[in-house]
Amino acid sequence: MAAHTTRLRFPPGRLHPPMRDPFTVAKAVRTCARLSGCRVRLGIGLGWMADEFELLGHPFEGYAPRATR
Repeated sequence: MAAHTTRLRFPPGRLHPPMRDPFTVAKAVRTCARLSGCRVRLGIGLGWMADEFELLGHPFEGYAPRATR
């Protein structure tokens, strides 16, 4: 769709950095940006669900410590 339109924007939703490899994310966003003529937005969130962090082996410090980094 991005290659065949000129005005639509393509937000991918929200990204939680501990959940994804930063290089993989950068490559995927770059590909989407090229296909869409730089009409991609990337939202980055801090995450809030302790179970998701623990599942991936990352410590869950709570919201405040992550927000101040």
